[in-house]
Amino acid sequence: MTLDWLFAGIALLVALAAFRWVMALPPPDWRRVALVAGLAWIQKVASGVGWKDPAGVRAPKRLVSIVGGAVAVALATGPVFQSLFERDGASLRWFLLAMAVVALTQVPGFLDSTRRPAWLAVVQAVLTGIVAVGLTVLAVGPVVWTQCIGPTLAAVQALVFS
Repeated sequence: MTLDWLFAGIALLVALAAFRWVMALPPPDWRRVALVAGLAWIQKVASGVGWKDPAGVRAPKRLVSIVGGAVAVALATGPVFQSLFERDGASLRWFLLAMAVVALTQVPGFLDSTRRPAWLAVVQAVLTGIVAVGLTVLAVGPVVWTQCIGPTLAAVQALVFS
C-alpha cells in the first residue's frame, strides 16, 4: 500500500517536470504525440487489461513509465545528436546509454503486471528502450540536423570558406 503512494508521488513529480518541459517547447508535433501514444500503448498492452478499462494506463507506476519515458527520450537523445554531429567516436555509447535510461523508466510499469515474471519485464523494458530511442533518432534526426545543427554548420562553413 505505501509503495503505491510512493509511486504516486513520483508520478506527480514526473508529471510536473514533464508539464514544465512541455510548456517550454513549441506546440506539440506529431513526433512527440506519437512517442507518448506509443509508450501509453505499450504500457496498456503490458497491463493485460482490456481496452475499455482505462485502469491499465491510470495506474501510478504506468503513468511514471509513460511520462518518464517521454522525458527520458527527450533528454537522452540530445547527447546522441551532439555526438553524431561532432563525430567524436562516442555515439554508440550515447545510443546505448539513452536506450538504458529509457528502459529503466519502463521497468516499473512492466513490473506492475502480476502475470509476468521479473526477467520478462526487464526484457520488455530493454526492447522498448531500443525501439523508442531508435525510432526517435530516425524521426527527429532530420529536423535536428536541418533546423538546429544545419544552420550552425552553414555559418561555420561560411566563416571557413569565405
